Amino acid sequence: MFTFSSEVNDWLLVGGDLDLSFDLTGRSYAETVADLQSNGVTHVLDLRSEGSDQEAWGLPDGHYCHAPIIDSRSHVPPEEWYVAVEKFVRRFWDEGFYGDRLYVHCQMGVNRGPSAAMLALLTVEDDLDPWAAFHMIREARPVAGLVYAEFVGM
Repeated sequence: MFTFSSEVNDWLLVGGDLDLSFDLTGRSYAETVADLQSNGVTHVLDLRSEGSDQEAWGLPDGHYCHAPIIDSRSHVPPEEWYVAVEKFVRRFWDEGFYGDRLYVHCQMGVNRGPSAAMLALLTVEDDLDPWAAFHMIREARPVAGLVYAEFVGM
């Protein structure tokens, strides 16, 4: 079953954008954001090149990162993209508080979001094997294609 968001572990969720949530649940953006925030989401990493939902989240400065990337099997992410994702995740991890959660998303929650979630795991957990990170994402979100996994650490 395709779901809007999936819990990877106690601090990381991955999924799709607010339009996808509305399409799947019929709930408004505000309801979806409120649900995710009531479940501890304090930071959002948005990978969509289609747009940004920063205003809908209403997060404090530094808690939202828009790091757009093209969704294509033939695209090779530029180095700057990795740097932006790693920098945001590292700041979330180093400056966050116990119980804070990071929501990583793209349009559908199939490629860009899961690939960046894998990068987030590898950024925070230095001794985590890339295959283990890959499988953590796929277990939490079976629909995840992780097309960029080979560039993330595989």
